Amino acid sequence: EIDFPNIDIFDDSNHSPSKGSTIIDFSTSPPIVIREGDGLYPL
Repeated sequence: EIDFPNIDIFDDSNHSPSKGSTIIDFSTSPPIVIREGDGLYPL
């Protein structure tokens, strides 16, 4: 499921589906990934 629909920011832009941002809970040790976004985040 894609949480964020494709949105044109510029009139001539091409866009691709996005899962949004990665959310990490740094209040725990080790940190916990709450939601994984499009890219990898090295922990």
